[in-house]
Amino acid sequence: MRTRYRKLRGYGIPHDEALKLAASRKGYWNSSKTLVLHQAISNERLTKWGLKSLNLHLKSSQFRFEYKLKRYLNY
Repeated sequence: MRTRYRKLRGYGIPHDEALKLAASRKGYWNSSKTLVLHQAISNERLTKWGLKSLNLHLKSSQFRFEYKLKRYLNY
């Protein structure tokens, strides 16, 4: 509980909410769905940690597909 609390406070979550979430019996998966964590861990923070954005990946793959389709249809 102490480690969870310290990490949550490090992400900028207020004391009361961090204590409530750290003391929760929910596992990591269910805790990840809370509004508090969504506000604390932004997309910028995730990319800073080295994780890739699925939104950017999907947009780039859609762009490639549309480009190939247009090229194919023009021939």
